[in-house]
Formats: sequence, C-alpha cells, structure tokens
Amino acid sequence: MPTTLFVHRFLSHFKEKISQRLIEAAHTDDLKLAFECLADPFIDANFVGTVCLNSRKTEMVLHDEAHSEVRVEFEEFKTDVTALFTLVRKLLIFGANVNKKLFRGYATTAAARGSHIEILELLIGGRASQLACEEALLEASHLGLAKVAKALMVPKLIRPNVAVHALVNASCRGFADVVETLLKVYLMKAKSTSKKLTKQVSGHIEGDGVGHLSLSV
Repeated sequence: MPTTLFVHRFLSHFKEKISQRLIEAAHTDDLKLAFECLADPFIDANFVGTVCLNSRKTEMVLHDEAHSEVRVEFEEFKTDVTALFTLVRKLLIFGANVNKKLFRGYATTAAARGSHIEILELLIGGRASQLACEEALLEASHLGLAKVAKALMVPKLIRPNVAVHALVNASCRGFADVVETLLKVYLMKAKSTSKKLTKQVSGHIEGDGVGHLSLSV
C-alpha cells in the first residue's frame, strides 16, 4: 500500500512538472520543447499552470504650468493559464486573423463549442467581428452553454434579432439556464426591446409545445 501511494504521488508530480514545462515552452516560443512535452505520454494538455505576464498601464499626469503627459508603465504579474490560452494569446500578438471563417465556423464558434471561455474572451478582445460573435452565441444557445452565452453578451456585438434567435433556439430545446442568462445579461438593459422579445419568445414556446419557461422581465 505505501509503495502504491508513493508511485501515485511520483507520477502525479511528474505529470504536473511536464505539463508546467509545456506552458512555459508555449509562453517563451520554444516550439522544440513544446513538441517534446506533447510527445510525453504523461502530458496533461488542460493543466492549469502559472506564468508571468506584462500588463501595459497608462496614466494621465496633470501639471500646473506645463503640458499634461501620458505616463506608460508595464507591470509584471503572475497568472494562471493553460497551454492553449498561452498559444492563442501568442497567435493574436503575431496578427492571427480571428475572423477567418472555416468549414465549421469561426475561431469563436470552435471556442464556444468546446466551452473554452478564456479563449473566447481572448478572441473577443482580439477584435472578433460581430458575425463571429453572433455565430458563437447561436452555437452556445444550440448546445445549452449558459456560461459561454454570458461571455458573448458584449455590448454592440450582438444584434437584437440575433438575441431573439438565440432565445428561441435555447427555449425550444428546453435550455432554461441559457434563456435566463440571455434575459438577465442583455435584455434587461433595454426594457422596451425586452418586452417585445419576451412576447416573441413566449409565442415560439407555446407554438412548439415546449414546457412552461418563465420569461417574464
């Protein structure tokens, strides 16, 4: 029994070590080391490790008798990341096109489909287009991914008619948590619109015979 416990702890420690090495390799652009880590049978591609990132901060400095100036500072901080998060971040820095549509949708669609919320937020921050975000929202509503839907409800990126589509999509499939999320995050910000949307969604629910969902605003 003690031997089995020792082996388990050893393998767990080794798995953590090699997985952290993958994250560091991705962070430092060491592709050779990254591929070596990926070839290891003990690698955990979803391991959450720690790296140091630099954050750019700007501050307006006012002077009494001189021109104001903008002070730029860089702050280093440690944060939890995954290898996927690090690689996507690097690709965006090097100008990867987040709005390139492939056979099964945009990068945002793939991130939504896999429930990779951190990646999705990176793509949105990397100037994902309105169409890319809307398609990802529809994907989330189709699969019942409430947290993903919430991450996509960014002001000015989702049009009201697409929100209606997503609501109907989710309600017809019985995804009450997605419907509730969409109403809370987006529709409550525009009462006049929300009443109209609620009426439309309620009509679809009654017409399709889906159970009683509370869509009151």
